Amino acid sequence: MVKFVSEVIKKIINIQELEAKIREYRVNGQTIAHCHGVFDLLHVGHIRHLKEAASVADKLVVTITGDSYVNKGPSRPEFNEKLRAEVLSSLDCVDLVYINNSLTAVDIISKIKPEFYVKGPDYRNYSDDVSGAMLEEKNTVESSGGQVHITDDISFSSTKLLNTYFDKLPTNSRDKLNAIKNDHSMSEIINLLNNAGKLSVLVIGETIIDEYQYCSAIGKSSKSPTLAVNLETSESFIGGALAIANHLEDFAGKVTVTSVAGNDDYGESFIKSKLNSNINLHLLKSDNHRTIVKRRIVERYFFHKLLEIYEMDLQQSNITNEKLIDIVKRLAPLVDVVIVADFGHDMISDKLVEIIEKYSKYLSLNVQMNAGNMGYNTLSKYSRADYVSITEGELRLDSQERYENLEKLISDTSDRLGTSMFSITQGGDGCVVKSKKHALAEIPAIIANDEVVDRVGAGDVFFAVTSLLASLNAPPDVLGLIGNVVAADSVRSIGTGAPIKRVDTIRSLATLLK
Repeated sequence: MVKFVSEVIKKIINIQELEAKIREYRVNGQTIAHCHGVFDLLHVGHIRHLKEAASVADKLVVTITGDSYVNKGPSRPEFNEKLRAEVLSSLDCVDLVYINNSLTAVDIISKIKPEFYVKGPDYRNYSDDVSGAMLEEKNTVESSGGQVHITDDISFSSTKLLNTYFDKLPTNSRDKLNAIKNDHSMSEIINLLNNAGKLSVLVIGETIIDEYQYCSAIGKSSKSPTLAVNLETSESFIGGALAIANHLEDFAGKVTVTSVAGNDDYGESFIKSKLNSNINLHLLKSDNHRTIVKRRIVERYFFHKLLEIYEMDLQQSNITNEKLIDIVKRLAPLVDVVIVADFGHDMISDKLVEIIEKYSKYLSLNVQMNAGNMGYNTLSKYSRADYVSITEGELRLDSQERYENLEKLISDTSDRLGTSMFSITQGGDGCVVKSKKHALAEIPAIIANDEVVDRVGAGDVFFAVTSLLASLNAPPDVLGLIGNVVAADSVRSIGTGAPIKRVDTIRSLATLLK
């Protein structure tokens, strides 16, 4: 048994060993077949595929996608990279296994230069690959004289098997997802996202810097009952409206953002270094205000947030407001969707609200309640909106109704604002979405609580992407599902640093709906 395990593990190699083995095969005149994939649940389809791949060349090299690059949605991969590699290397037909820490196989193909790059029958039509990676991989193979070989045997889906037999979602959540799958095809959902990619967007809202200071607890202060911590490292992200613009860049056709920052280091180089270069930025500098910073003191080992510190000046600037009004008057009529992220830190005045409402063809609105506005910032400051996305607590605060039926509150508020679509985010419980033409849709969260790293910005991501879908009159259940998918993607990392990617969203949706 020990000998068997040793022989299996020897097949799993690092990049230096792989390159040495490839040189050895070439010297011996041996041909190479190369298979690449996730192989999250090895099944009979995989085994037949690998055996056929081994039959077309002298040696079979299998590369697998590393855990951090598997973009098949929440809870994937089911089996970590070491286990997946070990299972593959136990097959007699497989000669080498390499864990590829990259989003695609392009780089590793260029190193292996296989005579045959072997893919399953699902890849026969390259246009079905939404990422475009397969075509790029094909070109890389052919550039070194190799060819793509498509196997022709039964095809099973690891994802479908995992959803059926290893599903981590509660039964009622899976039932709701199955109902969405029965009512809407993936091609319909992809077409909706493609249409969103043609929209022009103007984002209006506060600039916020999210700073994380990672500390280790060193004990209690000797002279007072105060926790003492040692600062180790820190990192900062752009938040607020600028983070929303970053998330939208890969989903919309053209993104413009206007915001206000202080005339300080954050307002100069930092923001420009973090904002996607494709985004059109209209950033006003205020000499009388600091850039808003929300600093979180975090216990590093368990990622427990100990304290949150706000740095901001709560006072409206007439000069800045006049410039903002001019910008909105000029830009709002030119775009398909105006997205207002009102964090309640005094950037958006009553006069600016009037201008936004007057000049926006389609107005998407998020008005937040947070520690920095103490409940003074509610939907009541607006008189119209085409789409609203807020939390249940924010809706109840605005309505001054603690116990009223939620659907009635949504309907009453929609009637007042003239909204055609309204969504309520509910954290770990998912969301509910109501349109004028459809009944209330309840969409479950699609990520387990133990997978959540940081919830900061999840609601902003949901709001950003669903604003596009609402303007296209997306079905409420589809809108809510896509919103939950992008929110789940965001909470698996710290802060707002990594913008959500459209192709990752499509892959997650395909995984959930198989």
